[in-house]
Amino acid sequence: MNTQQQRRSLIAFFLGTQAAIIDQDDPDLVPIAGRRAYRDLSRTLHGIGSHPEADSLRQDTYETLKSFVTDLQDVRTADEFDKQHDDWCTTTISRFAKTTSGPDIQLHYGQAQKWQALHTNGLGS
Repeated sequence: MNTQQQRRSLIAFFLGTQAAIIDQDDPDLVPIAGRRAYRDLSRTLHGIGSHPEADSLRQDTYETLKSFVTDLQDVRTADEFDKQHDDWCTTTISRFAKTTSGPDIQLHYGQAQKWQALHTNGLGS
């Protein structure tokens, strides 16, 4: 199996066959990766299913994940990555905790981390 086939197999494993067959520069890949990562963590994210702001919280998170992945090209050290990763996780947790309607949603650091990791690794970045 060549390197490209290996990469597509890993992407299919993480995100499904739809993500594996589209071009890696296709903007549809980011929402596919974000939705897959969300499905994986949503089993433990209590209260999101019926929350009045669920759609906007998810959409905002997808947008910030897209920015996070794009900004990785500027990261030069592990410390820079760790800071960027921590900033993303804590900002995302705060966004979920400060909803304007309905109860706040307690997103834990590990859940935010998992969402980000699945999304980022699934994109191969």
